[in-house]
Amino acid sequence: MRAAYQADVEEGLGAAVAIVVDMSGSMRDNAPGDTRPKHVVAQEAPEAMLDATDAFIAKRPDFPIKIGIYEGKILAEAPGVGEREPVKR
Repeated sequence: MRAAYQADVEEGLGAAVAIVVDMSGSMRDNAPGDTRPKHVVAQEAPEAMLDATDAFIAKRPDFPIKIGIYEGKILAEAPGVGEREPVKR
């Protein structure tokens, strides 16, 4: 059984968004239900997310939002879950 999450510091209110950029070769394949490659469709997602975030911040400037962008390669897939390879620099 897993232990319940306990923060090391006071976290307060806020939101965090993580964008994982799939670097696998399958991104050249067409997206399901679309005639465009996955990488073209995926380019629209961060833009839409940033538009929504900007609109939210305009209404709630007191609510902190953190955004991180990560690159990875999906090694295995399950419905809604993928394991990611760490970024090597």
